[in-house]
Amino acid sequence: MPEPKVKFIVNNFRAVANAEIALDGISVLTGENGCGKSSISKLVYYGILYSKNYESIVNKIIDELTKRVCFALSDLCAELDIQYVNEYARLPVFGKATVDYFLDKLNKNLNETLYTERTKGILYETILNEIIKIEIYTQNVINLKVKLYNLEEIKRKSISDILEFLKEISNNIDFNINKILTTKPKSLLFLKLESIFKTSVPTENFEIIEFEGKLINNVQNRIYSLNTIMKVSYIDTPMSLDKKGYKLLYEGTENEHWWHLNDTLRNDSNNCLSISNIDENVEDILNGNITYEYDRKGNDFTYKRKDGKVINLLNCATGLKSFAMLQLLFQQNYLNNETLLIIDEPEAHLHPQWIVEYARLIVLLHKRFGVKFLIASHHPQMISSIKYIAEKEGIDEKVNFYLGQRATEFTYNFKNYHTDIEPIFASFNIAFDKIDQYAAATE
Repeated sequence: MPEPKVKFIVNNFRAVANAEIALDGISVLTGENGCGKSSISKLVYYGILYSKNYESIVNKIIDELTKRVCFALSDLCAELDIQYVNEYARLPVFGKATVDYFLDKLNKNLNETLYTERTKGILYETILNEIIKIEIYTQNVINLKVKLYNLEEIKRKSISDILEFLKEISNNIDFNINKILTTKPKSLLFLKLESIFKTSVPTENFEIIEFEGKLINNVQNRIYSLNTIMKVSYIDTPMSLDKKGYKLLYEGTENEHWWHLNDTLRNDSNNCLSISNIDENVEDILNGNITYEYDRKGNDFTYKRKDGKVINLLNCATGLKSFAMLQLLFQQNYLNNETLLIIDEPEAHLHPQWIVEYARLIVLLHKRFGVKFLIASHHPQMISSIKYIAEKEGIDEKVNFYLGQRATEFTYNFKNYHTDIEPIFASFNIAFDKIDQYAAATE
């Protein structure tokens, strides 16, 4: 088997003791429930997504911390009876301009004698602590004249000095953000991952490697971008089609990918007018066609059946939605050799015949368009269909099957069996052993 161009390595994350997964062909993760297939899939997805969308991490952190500083400054103005409400309504919400506005207001109305212990507390403990968090989160990228960690030194300064200090920080925010985006400290990516997974993500045991160059590893302090994977999407349930309006609900959680996927499916800016036989195959399977239509009435995904009947896709069978997602992504020209599509249990909700058809589409999309796949499955029919259809299409050297095998009572190593699925089916035979066991118990 050829050495993969891109691979993902993780150790000691949740149930995964060790896994080294190729990401440039069709990789299939399999194993019993709880072995870590979904954990690997999500870690690959969010690791790649946010290494490519690093700016969104930085902006989110700065926005959150700036918002807290704005709240503290507005509290300070209210404490000192400084009127600002009418003017404040015209300002950008919680932005740098709002911070500057409050600082100017406070400077113009500065009266040291009016500052009580409470107002000092707002300045020292609330505002300055938030600024310290910016410094910590960005790994000392922000260079300030006053060492932020020494609060006692700052407390000895006058109120006017502290306001001037805050003004200096505000003036340097844009410069510091650009510097962060240039250096891309790895710590911010892992801060984002930990906020999503609500658990520690081991920086020392998580790597993404492309052409033997390490984009994320335990030695370097910065991250680099992938060149062979420009787009990544994650599908774990066809029901995510119903989640378009849930951004605020899912943002920052492990289900954040639901609204990411909905944004992608509803982005018709790259629609491809040409129809290949891949699209025609899906139409034959579905006995109709899926389109995305939006107008003032709020029309959405539509299933146009061959007999002329038009149905809202959200009201259709779940299995049909599984194929509809692939067709919509294909029609938008989203699926190409720069795409990694991660699918968790694609066989769920599918009739056995459609499982074979879905596996065939996976193989054909990789063969004809170079789409990269990471599949998590424990269904014998999906496993065997991918193997034998890939062999028939002559791309079996790009297929790798990984089986999660117990390392301890609760952790698993993922071993690459390449195209040998016999060990995987041996693990499936445990189910038949259970049937025999319970059948014998009833005799």
